[in-house]
Amino acid sequence: MKNTNLGLDPHVELLGELDHAKRVVAQARVGIRPGAQAIQRAVEGIEAAWKAFGEASVASSWAAVTVLERGHLPQVPRCIAAVQELSSLVDTDEAYAEYRDHGFRCELPA
Repeated sequence: MKNTNLGLDPHVELLGELDHAKRVVAQARVGIRPGAQAIQRAVEGIEAAWKAFGEASVASSWAAVTVLERGHLPQVPRCIAAVQELSSLVDTDEAYAEYRDHGFRCELPA
């Protein structure tokens, strides 16, 4: 998973990576194959979620991104299931919603 070193709560940072993965799969759902770096970042985020939340939490998402990783577009129903799965993790978390809606505010060193 990408390490941004922004001083975010690791849980919030993981949900940000899952939000990215959700956008990647949503692009695939409409027939747009994301770039290799975007796919790799999505894979890494879902792998981290697998470890944090368990296999059952991201099984559909894992199935979709592994198809993308092999150079193919997943079937539409698989993409829909993955986006719903990721949405259930990302969109229901209050800490992440606060970060997403109001942005990360930090003071830069003088």
